[in-house]
Amino acid sequence: MNRCFNITGCCNPQEHYMVNLDSRLAQIKEMVDKGQYFCINHGQQYGKTTILKALQAYLKEEYTVIRIDFQFISTSEFATESVFVKALARLLWSCYRREMPGEIEEQVKQIKQSLNHTEVDLFTVLSRWCAVSSKPIVLMVDEADHPGNSQTFLDFLAQLRGRFLARNKRPTFRSVILSSVHDVRNLRPPTEDRYGIPWNIASAFEIDMSFNAHDIAGMLTEYENDHHTGMDIQKLSQLIYDYTSGYPVLVSMICKYMDEKFGWQTEGVSDAVKLVLTEHNPLFETLIYTFESSQNLYDYLYQILILGKRFLYTPDNSITRLAMTYDFLKEENGSVAVANRIFEMRLYNAILTSNEMQETPIYKASEWDKNQFIQGD
Repeated sequence: MNRCFNITGCCNPQEHYMVNLDSRLAQIKEMVDKGQYFCINHGQQYGKTTILKALQAYLKEEYTVIRIDFQFISTSEFATESVFVKALARLLWSCYRREMPGEIEEQVKQIKQSLNHTEVDLFTVLSRWCAVSSKPIVLMVDEADHPGNSQTFLDFLAQLRGRFLARNKRPTFRSVILSSVHDVRNLRPPTEDRYGIPWNIASAFEIDMSFNAHDIAGMLTEYENDHHTGMDIQKLSQLIYDYTSGYPVLVSMICKYMDEKFGWQTEGVSDAVKLVLTEHNPLFETLIYTFESSQNLYDYLYQILILGKRFLYTPDNSITRLAMTYDFLKEENGSVAVANRIFEMRLYNAILTSNEMQETPIYKASEWDKNQFIQGD
């Protein structure tokens, strides 16, 4: 099968050209080996699902891995505990049928029962499963922020927290990994009379998920070995990194368009970037929506991009936190900066064409200056 560059959905090394993830997987495995519970939080199309899928395969020799996706639980199924238990049991049953060994038949029977009988204590069943499994069990939950701050989901996190804190007294998961855009540690109960933090046992996840120039070069080397284009791998890798700062899907976009449209010469990078800047896709839609729906964020970016103002980085700034949640901003040498040149250009264009900008003296002056060069008939 001919491999290609993928910009939609999860990447598969048999089908797609990918950055080598082995060093990252080894670092994550160290956290699992230590029995840590943690969250992988990044913006859209940052490779979260891809890393979970690769990690599942990477761990399978030493661990039993349960990987579930909360996108397969509808919003209505988070409404009550009994309905959620059925939905979660459905995912667990599906996971067992695909991948689990046959040593836990009794526990699986009870999980299957909970599809119809809500009186089954699912966490007790899972604890028994952990007790009898021949390998330690790792739980992975993808799209963990899908239910938002529903009370049922927060109760689920609280149960995980309680089991983790009591792990010396009763069997539980070796490690729990939540993957999401939003950090679930910041979620709060929707009712005013509850103030617990159900996931404050999560370890910090400090593994860099972005691609450096060396990562990109490795991916291009695989492509070059297949196609023999004669490209300058080191030069192109650095150029692609300079535009993207290693944002995974942006790297793949540029490579895909060079492969399909522009070729592998130096100018192909800038041509691909121009095409990326004109695209409508979920990543840019989220970028522009977040920018347009927050006046404070608009004003903040206006000062950075138009006025050239520098802001010192502080994690307590709510505007900075909002933008960093989606990986739109980053900390650079103690200051706040736009995450990459493509986002910078896209946001700059959005500001220039916004209604607010067209009413400013700067914009009107620039229009007046431009009109001085327009000759009449």
